[in-house]
Amino acid sequence: MQSSKINYGLTYSQAQKLAFEFAQKLKRKYQTSWDRNNKAGLDWMKSFMKRFRNLRLRKPENTSLAKSTGFNKTNVTQFFDNLRFALEKYKIALENIYHLDETGVTTVLQAPKVIATTGTKQVGQVVSAERGNW
Repeated sequence: MQSSKINYGLTYSQAQKLAFEFAQKLKRKYQTSWDRNNKAGLDWMKSFMKRFRNLRLRKPENTSLAKSTGFNKTNVTQFFDNLRFALEKYKIALENIYHLDETGVTTVLQAPKVIATTGTKQVGQVVSAERGNW
């Protein structure tokens, strides 16, 4: 699924709502319970997953929007240029640099499981922004 490749994978509920809207647009017949719930039923979802065996429900890795969009050649080059400048200007020894991202403290909410193609090694999911720049 293309959406899971760009960090916007669909949960079961989102896929059910999409199927319901698609069936309505195509004026297809569907069960009356779909109208009550505004989404396709769980039985439909399970049948869909059985038909498309290349899809699996996966737990994605949390990815903030800033991380998802900010990792590009220009930004990375600028970061290392700024780092080199700061290290030289303030005469910071390399042993005084710490990787604080490994503290185990997170402000990013846990992402729900999403549908992704079988065999995908890593599935990302954009979640709410991290607060604060430490």
